[in-house]
Amino acid sequence: MKPPVNCRCNCFEYLRNGEPGWLLDCRLQDRDANGCHRHLVGIGFWFAAIVGALATLIVLALFRYIEDRFYAHHMLRFARDHVIGQAEVQKLIHDHGFTIANLSSRLSESGQQFEYRMTIKSRDRKNAEALATYLRGRPEVIEFRITPTGD
Repeated sequence: MKPPVNCRCNCFEYLRNGEPGWLLDCRLQDRDANGCHRHLVGIGFWFAAIVGALATLIVLALFRYIEDRFYAHHMLRFARDHVIGQAEVQKLIHDHGFTIANLSSRLSESGQQFEYRMTIKSRDRKNAEALATYLRGRPEVIEFRITPTGD
């Protein structure tokens, strides 16, 4: 394989030195009459290259937005005779900047305690501290837990 003429690609140099090309094996690529790769920009497809680059950036920004949320498992425990209702729990969580992904409830400790378990999410991690501070001040809350799901 002779070196390409007027080619701006440097992957041919990698092949000459016995190293593999950066992303692709250059021997398998489509080449023009001068032996140079046919890239989108190199053959005049500027619009397709720009659209492809913009689509990549949009997808990366979308993933960043999705991953930027704070998820946690949350548990609230009350004495059976001092339980607050499910609607009030939902309002309490919402007032502290969280949304509830799913909510379950159960009786524990031989029916002496009532427990809510849920997955909560928020855009701001500081909301967890505000919620914890509020719950520490509520006398009917026997126990609570806010456990981040992982980073």
